[in-house]
Amino acid sequence: MSQYKVRGIDQAWGRPAVQGGADLVAANGLYAGARASNVSANSYPGGRLELDLYGGSRTWATPT
Repeated sequence: MSQYKVRGIDQAWGRPAVQGGADLVAANGLYAGARASNVSANSYPGGRLELDLYGGSRTWATPT
């Protein structure tokens, strides 16, 4: 990504951002995933990586 901005803040301080993610969905409706991106220590002192984790469950509707 050439620019990574959130709410007007330049997350990568004008440098390209490398981003990736993975998702896992089970047949029983459970799901989990992760997304990651590099960030600049200029925007977040001591920071180098943004890591977003999520998960949950879903009740699947059965067609009648």
